[in-house]
Amino acid sequence: MSDIHLLTMAEIVGLYRKRKLSPVELTRTYLDRIERLDEHLVSFVLPTPERALADARRAEDEFMRGIDRGPMQGVP
Repeated sequence: MSDIHLLTMAEIVGLYRKRKLSPVELTRTYLDRIERLDEHLVSFVLPTPERALADARRAEDEFMRGIDRGPMQGVP
């Protein structure tokens, strides 16, 4: 999915629930994009990739166990 960064939150969560996208995959995509573009945009004061990936892993684990925390679950 090359335009993953263009998905709406509703689309993201729908793909999570269908197991066609994972919170970890999406977070890595965003982190890669930040790394690639932020030197030009300078839009982040303090990126926290370790925390973002830990949160994504936790959300992914919850999805796999059937825990649904609502429409923002796993959306970075």
